[in-house]
Amino acid sequence: MFRCNVKRPSLHALLVVILCLCTYLQSTARLTPLQGKEISISVKKSSLSNILNQISKKSGITIYFVDNDLAAYTNIDYDAKDKQVVSILAELFKGRDLLYEVISEKQIGVRKVLKKSHLFAPADTLSVSGKVIDEKGGSIAGATIIMKGNTRLGTMTNSKGEFILEGVTSDASLIISSVSFLTTEVAVQGRFSIGVVRLKEYVGVLDAVQVQAYGTTSRRLSTGNIMTVSGDEIARSPVSNPLLAINGRVPGVFIQQSSGVPGAGVKVLIQGQNSMQNDNDPFYVIDGVPYTSQLLPSLANELGQSGSGTSGIRTSTQGNPLSFINPQDIENISVLKDADATSIYGSRAANGAIIITTKKGRAGQTSVNASFEQGWQTVPRMLKLLNTQEYLAMRKEGYINDNKQIPTVPGPGVYDLTFWDQNKYTDWQKELIGGRANYTNAQLSLSGGSRNTNVLASFAYLNQGSVTPGNLSDKKASVHFNLSNTSENKKFGFNLIGNYVFDNNQLASVNAFVNSAFTRPPNAPDLRSADGTLNWAYLPNNITPTMVGSLTNPLVFLERKYINKTSNLISNALITYQPIAGLEIKSSFGYNKLESEEIRTNPLSSFPPNVRQNVTRTAGFNNAEISSWIIEPQMTYSRSFKDNKIDFLVGATLQHESRDRQYLNASGFTSDQSMLNIKAASTVIVDPETDAVILSKYKYNAVFSRLTYNLANKYIINGTIRRDGSSRFGGRNKFHNFASIAGAWIFSSETFLKENIPAISFGKVRASYGTTGNDQIGDYGYLNLYGNTSTGGTSYQGIIGLEPYSGFPNPHLQWEETKKFSTSLELGFLSDRLLFGGTYYRNTCTNQLLNVSIVTITGGTNLIQNRPAKVQNSGFELSFNSINLALSKFKWTSSINLTIPRNKLVSYGDVDADVNSDLIGKSLAVTKLYKYMGVDPTTGLYSFEDHEGKLTSNPDGSIDRTVYIDLNPKYYGGVQNSFTYNGVSLDILFQFVKQKSFNSYFGVAPGVAAANQVAYVLDRWQKIGDQASIQKFSTTVNTTGTAVLTSDRAVSDASFIRLKNISLSYPIPQSWINKARIKSGRLYIQGQNIITITDYEGGDPEIRTLTGLPPLKVVTFGLQLTI
Repeated sequence: MFRCNVKRPSLHALLVVILCLCTYLQSTARLTPLQGKEISISVKKSSLSNILNQISKKSGITIYFVDNDLAAYTNIDYDAKDKQVVSILAELFKGRDLLYEVISEKQIGVRKVLKKSHLFAPADTLSVSGKVIDEKGGSIAGATIIMKGNTRLGTMTNSKGEFILEGVTSDASLIISSVSFLTTEVAVQGRFSIGVVRLKEYVGVLDAVQVQAYGTTSRRLSTGNIMTVSGDEIARSPVSNPLLAINGRVPGVFIQQSSGVPGAGVKVLIQGQNSMQNDNDPFYVIDGVPYTSQLLPSLANELGQSGSGTSGIRTSTQGNPLSFINPQDIENISVLKDADATSIYGSRAANGAIIITTKKGRAGQTSVNASFEQGWQTVPRMLKLLNTQEYLAMRKEGYINDNKQIPTVPGPGVYDLTFWDQNKYTDWQKELIGGRANYTNAQLSLSGGSRNTNVLASFAYLNQGSVTPGNLSDKKASVHFNLSNTSENKKFGFNLIGNYVFDNNQLASVNAFVNSAFTRPPNAPDLRSADGTLNWAYLPNNITPTMVGSLTNPLVFLERKYINKTSNLISNALITYQPIAGLEIKSSFGYNKLESEEIRTNPLSSFPPNVRQNVTRTAGFNNAEISSWIIEPQMTYSRSFKDNKIDFLVGATLQHESRDRQYLNASGFTSDQSMLNIKAASTVIVDPETDAVILSKYKYNAVFSRLTYNLANKYIINGTIRRDGSSRFGGRNKFHNFASIAGAWIFSSETFLKENIPAISFGKVRASYGTTGNDQIGDYGYLNLYGNTSTGGTSYQGIIGLEPYSGFPNPHLQWEETKKFSTSLELGFLSDRLLFGGTYYRNTCTNQLLNVSIVTITGGTNLIQNRPAKVQNSGFELSFNSINLALSKFKWTSSINLTIPRNKLVSYGDVDADVNSDLIGKSLAVTKLYKYMGVDPTTGLYSFEDHEGKLTSNPDGSIDRTVYIDLNPKYYGGVQNSFTYNGVSLDILFQFVKQKSFNSYFGVAPGVAAANQVAYVLDRWQKIGDQASIQKFSTTVNTTGTAVLTSDRAVSDASFIRLKNISLSYPIPQSWINKARIKSGRLYIQGQNIITITDYEGGDPEIRTLTGLPPLKVVTFGLQLTI
């Protein structure tokens, strides 16, 4: 077969073969006139296939045929002078069992004449029609349609994309394919028409659409450092936050989950920490609408932190706002890292940007896609704690070492030794966090459209339970829609996008269960009495139960209701107009509203019965809202002439954001049942914490421009400039300019390389340099601020007083500025079967905005200033993608990424230079620690090396911390493998991190209180001469026991390799599909956080703490159907 002027990889060859296997031509009445130049040809003793190849070359017309159909025709002599192609073909095919069909002005299909046998024709055959279009609604001419299982029965689409195929059995399936498109299969199901079939365009890895700021590009032509994760990869992860789905997939992006609770905090750093004290979160954009990186303060303390927090409000906040986005609605996520990619976002993207694009409708028949998955979540790794005998021995040994008598009389703090069963053992980890949490996820979407109008609507429900006791859950419902319309003349366009999520979170006090699981004495009484009620009788009858420490019955927290109802609306409307070719004028109008209502109650039922008469019912009510709108008018102009192409963009940004919060404390309720109603309280006051009331407004505007010049797809130059204005600075420094310049050279397009190194199919070098800023310092820092005096609900002469805010104003505040340099090399080998990418980056952040402490007699505690401190992040990002095997039924691909980051404080000038001089050249994550020297064999106390190199058990914190340990990761990355066989697909993702962290090796003051300990503490000193790593147990906290927690032995390797995600998909057999009369279906199994390999001396190496729930192992089973 011949296809002129087309060079394609192996998949192209496969598609072309399928295309021409069964060319069944329509009647000559449907032929369209063929316009082409007259040609001359003269051959002697040549094959017919060779003659057709020559005709195609001379005429420029593509001729499709199958070699086997022409194999019999050889030794042909033929001469023609100045004849049309159709005339030549007619002469050549005369007397031969061959026919041709004109598909379009530049396409002809050739096939062998099929001789039908009516004697054996099945009685239930049909004449099936349809139309084949592309994703934009355009007709596909020359597409091949064959009946599955009968390669002799087929046809092609005409110039309008239409076809009719006769003799099709009613239960058959049609295979539809075309060059540059992916093959699809459609079940006939007894229909005379299969309607409109939309083919997806086949796009190589380098030419796939890549979203960038205010536009799109491709990996081949991009001058910036951008990585994209597809919606298919995200959908394979059973997570409620899309950030967790990209963990381990993108180099240069370090993602750390703070807790295993649904909605937990997620810390994201792109190429390291730039700002010493302010926001280091990336800039999020969802469907063109900026989205907050931090929630407002809440009543929850289970969710963990997301980075550095909202500057100017508090150092950190709980939870993550991306938890209120449905991952299944996402088309792709693009991560922008260098100056070329981020400078056009100005001050908002100093720490990189993450652009989330949601799904949209496609032209074609309306299709319904439904999926349902059910599974469970469990804690993947438990700690080894002391059993009852070991625990009681520890407690008694503490008294002996302190020369104290072991208690025998019940009393506070010693009930574990004197009253509780000395032989009872309960594994509290299993009891309190060893449950199996439910996971239910249901999705339904409808998509379709015509050439001009496309629509998509989707609905979802997610229910995640808890591994703790009680019927706790986090339930989400979401709606997503996308409506787009283009006028018939393609000049006007309109697109409306909406995303709405409602979340009902009732995961109360999970941390209380986690704390109890690790610290509750193993011989503590059961949590419930024999009749199922809470067990309050765990102390002697004459002792009043308390609610303090490890004696607390953790089930009381189930009585203390926690309800958090959150709604999130993101919407954007885009209007476009193209007055002339190449010029587009458009404007977007975006809106986001994220609001939550929280209630936390302390009812009488959560207190011991005999103290309830002395307890007052209390409840907290917290309302928080973040709302913003943005308008961005833009104009783009594109023009191509010869090998030159110019793209120009100019636009403006108007943004307004409001942050409001009100936290009220209520008391005096008459019953537990009325505590959800604040009107039922006799007393309501504003909570005394500083940020209990937030009334903040942020205004931002900017103008920006980008110019891209492309010469012959070899040499590309891109420049951006932006002028930002922020309400967070005074009049003198309200505006600032940011810019970048970048270039790329695609050297694989050079002739000398093609001729000398043909193995290199793609090669590109690129470099960029530019500046971004940071205005994330909180609002009103340049103004004199006063706050209301906390009076506990009382007032002076009916007036609430004012007092100066804690910090002094600074009208001279300026922008932090980050200068970014990046250079990359990208290589492709063997027709891009092997792709390599290497990037070196160096980002330097100066003019740091820092809090400077001042003496309190001035009336304040600190002053925000720009300091001459300089922070540098540098490193290497490496990626490797390969097609290892590509057989007819089996395919294996791999993807590897590795990041080697380095962070350091380059300089720190001004008055604090001497104080911080020892930190110059070191990472911002460096911690100063004592040097641990083991346990003194004589005294049984911890021993340390002081600043003079001498041993001491009483180190001086101001001078004896001589060890510096960097807690930043040394390297991290991921390894992904994908396997497909006969429609069955298996995807496996491993994540790895090399790092150090504080551990749990020394326990928490073992022997001091009635609290269980990690098993490491058993290696303790017991007598003179013992060589041990843990000092002798004691009933009191001593200085050595405190100092060792800040020694270098308290930090150890926290590296890990984790099977982050695994997904197995199995297509439902076609016979079942036909019987069910649906388009397609699949069964699948998905897993998250399946296996973790680590030597970490503690809990989970990702969260690295025993005060929060670790990331849970999730396993789900699902069914997906397309109707």
